[in-house]
Amino acid sequence: MKQAIVFVFVFSVIAVSDILIYDDFEDGIADGWLEIPTGAAYEIEGGRYHFSHTSPDTAMAASLTGDLFGLMTVPSYSIRTQVEIESGDITGITARFDIFNNNGYAVTLLTEVGGMLVISRMDQGELQILSFTFTSIVPDQEYWVRFELNGPDIGAKIWTGSTSAEPETWLLTVVDATYPNPGSVGLLSIDENSGGTAILSAWFDEFQVDDELSLSLSPNTWAAIKSMGI
Repeated sequence: MKQAIVFVFVFSVIAVSDILIYDDFEDGIADGWLEIPTGAAYEIEGGRYHFSHTSPDTAMAASLTGDLFGLMTVPSYSIRTQVEIESGDITGITARFDIFNNNGYAVTLLTEVGGMLVISRMDQGELQILSFTFTSIVPDQEYWVRFELNGPDIGAKIWTGSTSAEPETWLLTVVDATYPNPGSVGLLSIDENSGGTAILSAWFDEFQVDDELSLSLSPNTWAAIKSMGI
């Protein structure tokens, strides 16, 4: 009898996961979001979060949130959202973002060269590419994006259709322990047109952050952590 009770207790602990943040924007307001004042317009239209900006050379828009006063309470979490790029070069998700030092991580969809998915590290605002792959990204198409950080393990995937169509295999994985703190999560869009006019228009929906993680630490990862004194 005691064994059965222990089994049920352990199973319950394993099975439980928490949704830390969920916003479908159906209430018509971006409550809890910190919209970075870049000159961009941030609006809720038709139950979706819309970023738009027109600027000489570079247009940028970003909005941050967290599960406690704009910050995440845990450093390991999984983000899923729907993204549509109407205009612009780069659109995606930020994580573990430190607004004071402009550091963190991002997964971005690039419309150039037929499309790319990129995991980057942001070092004082400069994007350093950690991993990328070519994949079809076309304007006016809705994509689901998953961005997960489990300790130093970072993964990303992209798909179309319903949430149930999410692939099991990660499209990109990297190991990077530079920024281990929870930081903020958020949304990002950039368009660059040197010497011309930059125009961005991006849509987001069904933003969710939970603690159900599927990336696991490998022995090599642990060795890398120990070597860095973490």
